[in-house]
Amino acid sequence: MAQTRTHEDFRTGGVVSVWLGSIGIEDDLDDYLADDFADDFGFEIIPEDGPEFDVANPARPVAALLDGFSCYEDFIEEAVAAAKEQGWEKANCALVFYNFAYEEVATNDDAPLVFIGTFAFAFDEEEEE
Repeated sequence: MAQTRTHEDFRTGGVVSVWLGSIGIEDDLDDYLADDFADDFGFEIIPEDGPEFDVANPARPVAALLDGFSCYEDFIEEAVAAAKEQGWEKANCALVFYNFAYEEVATNDDAPLVFIGTFAFAFDEEEEE
């Protein structure tokens, strides 16, 4: 599939885009992100600006999986509600891009990750230090 958008096209301050999935092994998630994610979602990840992620095996409730992500308190309620609306009570992995407003430009119905939504967050620069 030809890439029609780039990582840069989705940069937007103060929002976070969230994916959930069924990949329960970190090495498998790394391989998927390097090899197939771009084809499934229409953009390549810039490694130095890549996502924050968590992997669990067995699957955990979405709220437990997102708990502990940077600024998770700002977006967890909305993300859990959106996940539930899409049929996700539990997941094996969560992937979060900060300052990134993904618009669905390419999807693969068989992809092991699903885009859940984009949510507001407030980044505290002191947390990064």
